[in-house]
Amino acid sequence: IVIHSPAVAGLLGIPEDEVSSEAFVAFFSGDQARVGSLPSWCTPYALAIMGRRMVSNCPFGNGNGYGDGRAISVGEVVVDGRRWEMQLKGAGRTPFCRGGDGRAVLRSSIREFLASEAMHALGIETTRALSLVVSRSESVRRPWYSGRPNFFGGRDPDDMIAEQCAITTRVAPSFLRIGHVDLFARRAARDGATDKDLAELNAIVEHALFREYSDVAPGQPMEDRVVAMLGVVAERLGALVSGWLRVGFCQGNFNSDNCLVGGRTMDYGPFG
Repeated sequence: IVIHSPAVAGLLGIPEDEVSSEAFVAFFSGDQARVGSLPSWCTPYALAIMGRRMVSNCPFGNGNGYGDGRAISVGEVVVDGRRWEMQLKGAGRTPFCRGGDGRAVLRSSIREFLASEAMHALGIETTRALSLVVSRSESVRRPWYSGRPNFFGGRDPDDMIAEQCAITTRVAPSFLRIGHVDLFARRAARDGATDKDLAELNAIVEHALFREYSDVAPGQPMEDRVVAMLGVVAERLGALVSGWLRVGFCQGNFNSDNCLVGGRTMDYGPFG
């Protein structure tokens, strides 16, 4: 383990002495089989999203394969009445990785960890970082800067280097994204939509209300709750972006995959 956040560990009810244990490192590096004291009935999962339909790089060839290419949710806990979801970033390939290797490297993982915790300290809604684990044996090649003169004036990476693989565990009340809702909305709105499509859209919206907006219009008809939720989502996203402007943060990949329904900053890949 390279670094962890004591504050986030506290939110999850994890004692400090557990963080340095073999079980902690094994679980949050994706090796759950080594944690015999933590049996689980569930399967870690990655999710598809929808926004602008992308077919050219879709692994299924139909535009339905965009989603968590290297992010895998591995568990949830409820501590002091608040639910937290834990997600590994860089743990390996998923069905939605679109030809990538599913891994993250130490350099980018440090950036993800530090940036998310800094944004929280600045008072901006964000996912949190629990831990960063680095591999002692695995590496992947990534583009980087050679330092050689570039006569064409470009500033893109121009060399491939080997870097250590790493996994960041990020934490949030939920990782439900706009693209998850959009996926079911598009299926329900298409020609030939079935009752099952409509039921699935209703289920994902109910899930959004349960996970992020349980206090919005409780006890009201579903239609009224959805309208009220949209208003609160807009307010949260507006507050989020104004927070970015306040500190000079620029999200370089703000699409439906990285836009959380709960109105939090997510995915510190390209940013400035």
